[in-house]
This record gives sequence, C-alpha cells and structure tokens, in this order.
Amino acid sequence: MKDINRNRSMTDFLFCIIFLAFLGAVAICALLGSANGNAASLFFGTDYSGNTCGSANLNVPIATRKNLATKQYIVYPRLSEDMVNQAATALTDPLSLKFFGICAATCPKSDSWICTDEIPANGFSDSHLNECKKQAGGGQFLSKFAYNGNGIYSNCSKLMQECYQLPFGSTDILYRCLYQYNSTTIAGEKMCMDPIGIKATDDRCVKTAQASITAVEEPAKEDLIAAQMASATAILTAQISDIVTAGPTIILLGAGAAAVCGFLYLILLRYFSGCFIWSAIWILFIVLAACSLYSFTKAGIFDVAVVSASAGVTVDSSALSTGYAGLGKSSDEADIELFTYLAYIFAVVGLIYLTIIILMRKNIKIAVAIMKETSKAVGHMPLVMGFPVLTLVSVIAMFGFWLWTFGNCFTMGAITTGDLASTASSVTTGDNYTSTISGYENSPVRDYVIWFLIFALFWMNSFIQGVSTMTICGAFAAWYWTETDVDTHSKGNMYKDKFPVVASLKRTCRYHLGTVSLGSLIIAICQFLRVVLGYLDEQSKEAQKANFLLKVIFKCLACFLACFEKCVRYITRKSYIVTAIKGTNFCSSGMTVFHLLLSHGGLIGFVNIIASMVILLGKILITVVCVVLGYWVFTTFPTFLAGGASELQGAAVPTVLVGIISWMIATGFLQVYDMGIDTILISYLFDLKENKKGQYMFSEGLAKAAGKGGQTRLLQQESFRDSEEKGDGTVSSKYVASPEPEKDITKKESTGELI
Repeated sequence: MKDINRNRSMTDFLFCIIFLAFLGAVAICALLGSANGNAASLFFGTDYSGNTCGSANLNVPIATRKNLATKQYIVYPRLSEDMVNQAATALTDPLSLKFFGICAATCPKSDSWICTDEIPANGFSDSHLNECKKQAGGGQFLSKFAYNGNGIYSNCSKLMQECYQLPFGSTDILYRCLYQYNSTTIAGEKMCMDPIGIKATDDRCVKTAQASITAVEEPAKEDLIAAQMASATAILTAQISDIVTAGPTIILLGAGAAAVCGFLYLILLRYFSGCFIWSAIWILFIVLAACSLYSFTKAGIFDVAVVSASAGVTVDSSALSTGYAGLGKSSDEADIELFTYLAYIFAVVGLIYLTIIILMRKNIKIAVAIMKETSKAVGHMPLVMGFPVLTLVSVIAMFGFWLWTFGNCFTMGAITTGDLASTASSVTTGDNYTSTISGYENSPVRDYVIWFLIFALFWMNSFIQGVSTMTICGAFAAWYWTETDVDTHSKGNMYKDKFPVVASLKRTCRYHLGTVSLGSLIIAICQFLRVVLGYLDEQSKEAQKANFLLKVIFKCLACFLACFEKCVRYITRKSYIVTAIKGTNFCSSGMTVFHLLLSHGGLIGFVNIIASMVILLGKILITVVCVVLGYWVFTTFPTFLAGGASELQGAAVPTVLVGIISWMIATGFLQVYDMGIDTILISYLFDLKENKKGQYMFSEGLAKAAGKGGQTRLLQQESFRDSEEKGDGTVSSKYVASPEPEKDITKKESTGELI
C-alpha cells in the first residue's frame, strides 16, 4: 500500500438519502412552527390579548391578530392588582400566575397613561383621564368605582377599565418595563457644633454639621418581582458593561493568544515530546512512590529514626510530628489502620505502574514518534488547524436555525381566555373590573414535534462533526501516504493534492456523506436514548423514593448508556479514519477497526492514553498562560484602570471570559492534533501490515522507534540513487527489497481488510 485509495466510489448511499429525507422533515417542522407558533414570545412579552410584543403575530388568527413589530416593550400597569386577584393561585401554583400586559414602543414615564388597543390612540387626553381618576378618588381598582354616568364622566367606567396611569417612571429590563424608583435629597441648614449656639457663619465657629433628608419613592406594597429583577439586572448590567468595554481585548487574548500558544506548544511537541512524555510518566511514578512512603511512615511500618540511624544520621523520634504534616507515626489508631491500607495500595499500584512502563517502553517510544510525525504534518498543513472554525460556523448556523424552529414549535397553540377569580371586591364597589387575560393552549401535536426536533439536533450536530472529522483525518492520511522526496527529505513538493484539506473535504462530500450519515445517526440515537432516560428518571422521582431498586435500575441504565455512547463515538471516529484511508463503507471500516483493536489494542490504547495526557496538559498550559496574561493586562494597563478610557468595574469577569475562550480555542486546536495522532497511528498499522521490509512509508524516526530502522521506502530509494551514481549496481542497505512490478491493489483496498 503506497497511497490512500483514490479510485473510490460512493459509500452508504442509502443513508445519505435517508438523511436528506430527514432534513426535509425538519424543514416541514420549521414551516409548521412558523405558521402556528412564534419564537419571539419566548423572549418578548405577551400582551393581554395573547399577541406577542415586537412581532407581527402571523400565527394568530386574523380576528385577534395585532402587528406589534414596532412595540417591543411590555408594560404591566396593574401588577399589584393582578397579584391580589390571584392570591389563592399564588399560594398553590405560583408559576401559573398571569399578568395583564400592554405592548408599548417605549417604556412610559412617571404619571403617564397607557391604554389597551380597545381605546383609539390619542382618543382621549390625559386631562380627561385625570378627571376620571379624580372622581374615583385615585388609588388602585379605579375601574370598580361607580362613576356618575352623566356629562364628562359618562365614559369613565370604560376608560378606567382600559387605561392605566403609571405612578412611577419605568425602565426596560429584558424588554419588560419595570418601575424605577427615584430618590431626592434635601439639604438642611448648617449648624455650628463647636461652640454650640452660634451660627455656622460666625468666625468663632470651629466645626459645622449639616443635616439632610432623602425622600425615596416606593410602592405602597413591595413589588417583589421588580425588586428581584432590578437587583439581578443591576449586577448583570455592570458586568456586561465591562465585557463590552474590554470586548476586543478579551477576544484578542482569548482567541489570538490561545492560537499562538497552541502553535508554540505543537512546535515544542515536535522537538521535545519525548522529554514531555517521559517527564510526566516519571513524575507520576515519583508521586505514587512518595504517597506510599508517606503512608508507610504514618502507619509506623517505616520508622524514619531507625532508617536514619542505619545511615549514620541520628534523628529523635519524639521530635517527629505525629500530625498529617509530619513524618512520625500517627497517634490515632483509626489513622494508623487507614494509612496501612493506603501504604500497600500505593505500593502495589506503583509496582504495577513501573512494570507497565518497563514492558511498554517500546510503545511509549512509538507514541513519541507518532506525535512528532503529527507535529510535522501540522507544520506542512497549517490550514488544517483553522478548519474547526468552519465547523464552528456551521454548527452555530445550524443551531440558530434549530433554535428558531424549536421556539416556533414550542409555542404552537391557540389563544384562550382565562377568567381571574377576583378577591378585591371587598376594597371597592362595582363589578366592571376587567378580569380576563388571554394565553396559549398548547397544540396536541407539539410534544411529538419537540421530541423529533431534539433528535434532529443530535443528528445534525453529529453529522457536521462527522464531516469535519473525516475531512481532517483525510488530510492527515494523505500527508502520511505521500512519499518523501529523496533529495530534500520533505513531503512538501510531493503532494498529489495542491490543497490537502480542500481535497479531503471534496472526497468526503463526494463519496462519503452516506457513511457520515450512518455514523452520526448511531451517535444521535445513543444521545437521544440518554435524554429519554433522563426524562423518565425525572418523571419517576417520587416512585424512586418509594422503591430503591427502581432508583438503582435508573442509575445503572444511565451509566450503561453513557459508557455505550463513548464506545460508539470511539469506534465511529476510528471508522471515519479507515474510510478516509481506504474509501470503504461504514460497516467494513468498523470491522477493520475491530481487527485493529484485537491485534494492536495495547499499542492503540497506550498511544491514546499518552495523547490524552499531553493534550490535557496543553489545554491547561494554554489556558493558564492566557488567563495570567489577561489578568496582567486588565490590572496594569492604564486604559483599564480608574480614570482610563476603558475603565473597568473589575478584572474578574473579563479575565474569566479570557479563560473560557482560551480553553475553547485550545480544545478545538488540540482536538485536530488528537485526530492527527489517531490517523497517523492507524496509517502506521496499515503500513506495517500491508507493506514489506524496504517498502514502509513511515519516517525513519518512527521506524527506529518501532525497531524497523533502515527498512523504509525512503532509504531504499536513497540506496538505489547512490548505487546508480556509483554505477556498480550494488545496494548499500541490507533491507532493500528488489524492485517488483506494481500490483493492482484497488480491489484489495476497497475491502478495507488487513492482509
């Protein structure tokens, strides 16, 4: 085998058709949701008639439809009255409370009037409404007053049902207009305190004092909802202000610095990966040995004084501390027993760990060499590290469409009118209080559509991730199977693809979308089953309290599905790599993966463990460097300090955001590196199995680590070149196989099986 299979055909075409039909069903759900639901109602408020503020409400029947696109804010003019009228409901089911809301273009000012759509705009002046209020005596429940039906008061009863005066000014919090309470400070007269009894302006006065009175507006009854939202929003607003102010710097440090650190880390791995890996391995062994030694001393099995005396050093046993910080024998019998168990456990684990290191030293060398090869590949294809950006953009676009569809479908239903049981009749007279508020009744098909969309999210996301994985792995595979130039010892000018990443994406989209559809479907089914199990677990909480066995069954099922999903993800990714190399379908690639695990499971597992350790270390290092750099910038640069052009309330939130962004960038960056390691490893195993001595495609460094030094195709070509230059026809390498005619291996490669 001398190259990836370039004579390939479409694989798993049936599942590609199924996925396209599935996307058609998602599109039908999107149309159904847009016609019968309104995602804006999950963000904007809904008024008294069931129409959503800031929306054209095309899903509402024409008879009750209102175009409120220009009225984004909702005002709750009778919040306290609604609370009184629903007092009984508030005690039993507070989440079902409904509040009378009116949509407005802006949040009203203090003492202004706001009316429902039943009253024509500018139909009545504020002065007329004030007269109606004056006759009723002011206060709340104005609509319940028995107005004089003559003269200017003839329509007051109707007006007070539909119009409301806001006693306070309001400000918007998430497009909800909530009262804003002002305070006024009145300064008193200055008085002389030393000596007392003379005026503050007297020359003999040494010390003065001035009293002041602060008048604070507040409602007669505490508005708990507004108070809680205002308090939370005040904190949130300050933090958002810091984020907006330092936004460019946060992105520069979180994304730009993380990318630079990522490339520097890969360069270090290329030249010092062996040092990193062996240092980490031996540091872990030293930690195990230290824990074992400490436990032996605390258990009294190992006496520091006796050992020191044998070495000619006198140590007083009584001077050794018996506490956890000392090396003397513990004085607590329970601690002695615990440390005895821990000592032997650490000792056994340490010996097993040391044995594994000794037995697996060759695999460790191979892992180091594979990481160096992966770093070389990244150096030749730097654009491959930017491919996750395209994946991220695709996922965001998909999720935005899904979120819009889900919101529309979640709000599908018909407008209904509910009556409020009034408990306020005792405080006023009359019976003309408006006690109906419209709401939504869910559509009977809504729940089925929601479950379908949840599954759709999993499948579409897994599909995008699968295309990305196969593209990246295909690029690394093409690099591995590219011959090395004999003169330059580089693959750079030997590529069959001018743009390896683009060529790999083209192969994936042209031949293997069906394979990705099948693999992503299996992953999506596993994720969906976990969600269904979580839903059933939540619904059966009461039953689990009464039946312990049922609780255990749910926990075991959750653990099983979580482990099963991880196994499926692992096999699927390896299958994508085999497909990228061989061009085989998903099932054939999966069988090849199982054969590889059976024959080389130890090497694959060991390389994956070491790779995971190195990648985790990289994520931590990159994040720590960016966080430290961010904290230093936000706490030392004058522009972010008090009085600066971009003054911050604090450095904590921007620094945390830098850490989050840098961790995400490092994860995406090193995930590509992880895929490269897997691809190089599987390509190496194919190379080792299907090629003969002198025909291996792997590098000389990897060959030496595997004990195959001098047996690579590059050395064979160099030997032939040297012999031709000498003209004696001899070959210097004893491993070089005689030239043989090229064989047609297309059929053999198409099966994906190891020979």
